[in-house]
Amino acid sequence: MQDRIVIVLLDEMNLARVEYYFSEFLSKLESRRNHATYLELDVGSLRIRENERRLQIPNSFLFVGTMNEDETTQTLSDKVLDRANVLTFGRPQNLKLRQENQGAAVQHHDSSYLPYSHFQSWVKLPNPNSEIVRSVKYFLNQANEVMEKMGHPFAHRVYQAITQYVVNYPQVESIESPAFKFALADQFGQKLLPKLRGVMVDEAHEQLEEMGRIIDDINDQPLITAFDKARKGRYGQFTWQGLVYEDEEV
Repeated sequence: MQDRIVIVLLDEMNLARVEYYFSEFLSKLESRRNHATYLELDVGSLRIRENERRLQIPNSFLFVGTMNEDETTQTLSDKVLDRANVLTFGRPQNLKLRQENQGAAVQHHDSSYLPYSHFQSWVKLPNPNSEIVRSVKYFLNQANEVMEKMGHPFAHRVYQAITQYVVNYPQVESIESPAFKFALADQFGQKLLPKLRGVMVDEAHEQLEEMGRIIDDINDQPLITAFDKARKGRYGQFTWQGLVYEDEEV
C-alpha cells in the first residue's frame, strides 16, 4: 500500500453534524500538507510502545463523503466547505430498471493501479505571474467582495485550493481555453455558492445581482442556470442545488 491511492468513503456523512465527529480530523488533513501528521490511537491498557500508539495519515489517503439533503440531515458549515469540493448529482435524465443494464457488455479492466508517485508527477504548481492565475484571482477577488457583504467571505485556503484546481484542470492552456471557464465554473459551484445557502434573496438582492454579473462573465451556461434556479428557492432563501450537466448524447 506504500505507493497506492486509497479512498476512504464516509457514507451518509451528514446524519450528524460533520464538525462534531470530523473537526479534529479536518485539522489533521490540513496540517499534513506541511508535515507528517498522525492519528493517536486509544489502546487502553495494552502494553504498546509509545511510537506504536499512533498512525501516520499518508498524503495518498483521500476522503470522500456521500450525503443526502432532507429534513433529517445536517447542512455543511463553511469550515467543511472551505476544505472540500461538493459534487451534486442531479436527477437522472432517463430512469432505468436494473434489468435494462444486464445486457451491457462486460468491460475488462487492467488489474494494475495508478501509483501515487505517478499521480504526483502530473501535479502542476500555480505560477503567480501566469495569465491563468491572475485571471482566477481577478474573479475570486470580485466574488469575495460580494460574499463579504453577505457575511460569507473566504480566505487564502479557498483561493489556493481553487487556483490549484484550475491550473491542473485538463486542457487549461490559457484563459481563452474552453476548459478554463469549465474549471472556474466548477469551483464556483463546488466551493463558493454552497456557502450562500439560506441567504434571504430579498435582503441580499443587490449582492446577488452583483454575483450574477460575475457568473455571466464566466459564461458557463450550466452555472448561470443553476444560479438563477437557486435565487428562486423555497421560503425566499437562496437554495443552491449544485451544478447539473445534461447527459451527453453518444
